[in-house]
Amino acid sequence: MKDNNVIFTNSINFFSDQTIVPDLLTENEAIKFLRLDTDTIKNPHHTLKYYRNKGQLKGTRIGNNYCYTKKELLSFIEKATEWTNRNSA
Repeated sequence: MKDNNVIFTNSINFFSDQTIVPDLLTENEAIKFLRLDTDTIKNPHHTLKYYRNKGQLKGTRIGNNYCYTKKELLSFIEKATEWTNRNSA
């Protein structure tokens, strides 16, 4: 459904613990959403900062904290997938 340039979808995403992913995620939720909380990544907070500094991921600063829209995280995943597939051939 589209109304006044806003697109509404019925897409609901869930974390692995079956909680609903909100539209605006805290840094810890973004880490969980992007699966940066694995054993192979030593400091996921620095990883997010790296992606922000490179301009690959846009965060929203609210107070002293960064938040991320679900739309931005999904876009980041899509771009990373395209880059990975383009460079692996």
